[in-house]
Amino acid sequence: MSSPAFKHRRLKRKLREVMAPLDRAGVVTQYDRRGRPIPAWRWAWLFENWKGYRRVARTEVGDAVVTTIWDGLDHDLFDSRPRIFETAVKRPTKGYDIIGRWPDEATALLGHEATVNEVKAQLRWEDYERA
Repeated sequence: MSSPAFKHRRLKRKLREVMAPLDRAGVVTQYDRRGRPIPAWRWAWLFENWKGYRRVARTEVGDAVVTTIWDGLDHDLFDSRPRIFETAVKRPTKGYDIIGRWPDEATALLGHEATVNEVKAQLRWEDYERA
């Protein structure tokens, strides 16, 4: 039976092999939570194996769930700073909506709080309309 450390080393080696062509081609640039470029294998490792690394904030508001995560990929190619965090709202009746993408963790937390407040206001408005 293999030790967990051996399995992790083997997985890292496999990720390096699989993701190396992306790094060489420069197709996508991946970033860590501090906004520093990292190799594709490292991004894949953090993204899949460290769920706590990905989550920045999670707030339940009524039936909605507001989440802010580190994505590590730049979704805004026209901005000078990579937007590597995203805030989304999931509601049973309306599905999953991405609300905003952010360049750093501090801004992501501010965006998360603003989204939570917006969802609370929407719930109050919906309650008012039902009354």
